[in-house]
Amino acid sequence: MTATEPQLQEGRIVGIAGPVVDIQFPPNALPPINSGVEFDVTVDGETTVVMAEVAQHLGDGRIRVVSLKPTDGLRRAASPFATWAMVSRSPSAMSRSATSGT
Repeated sequence: MTATEPQLQEGRIVGIAGPVVDIQFPPNALPPINSGVEFDVTVDGETTVVMAEVAQHLGDGRIRVVSLKPTDGLRRAASPFATWAMVSRSPSAMSRSATSGT
C-alpha cells in the first residue's frame, strides 16, 4: 500500500432492505460513489464475502449500497469494510446479472 492509497475503513450496517444496505462510516471516511464495500454474510455456518456498490451518500456519515449477491443472513451492526476499489461494470458481468434474475 502506498501513502496515497486510502486504508480500509470499517463501517456499521444500520439498515437492510433486500439488496439495499445502509452503512454508517466516520464522516471523514465515506467511500466514493461506485466504489466497493465488502461484508461477511453467514448462513448455516458458512461465511460468504459479499461485495456491494456505493450508490448514494445519505448525509451524517451514511451511505446506501446495492449488494451484488443475496443478503440473506446479513445482520444490522455487522462491520463492512470500504475497499475504495471501483466496482467492475464489464459487459459480461452485466449480462450475467440480467439473466440470473437478480
